[in-house]
Amino acid sequence: MTHGWHIASVQAPPNVAGPDHRGWKVSYTGWNPCVNWCVATFGGGIGATSWGPNWRYVGEGVFEFKDDADRLMFLLKWA
Repeated sequence: MTHGWHIASVQAPPNVAGPDHRGWKVSYTGWNPCVNWCVATFGGGIGATSWGPNWRYVGEGVFEFKDDADRLMFLLKWA
């Protein structure tokens, strides 16, 4: 944990229907919906290291926020 950051950990959102490929009918998106929501809500960009002015995606469902209110809003949306 980085001093001054508030941690939120969530499960990956449910898989979405995808193209039928060898019998699989789902498309795994991981935490991309959460990251995309953070970019749209808090600003920032998507890349190998996703981050914004006051948030960052650490990996495997772990996000950090500078403001506890932003962390709470994230948890209300995704937890």
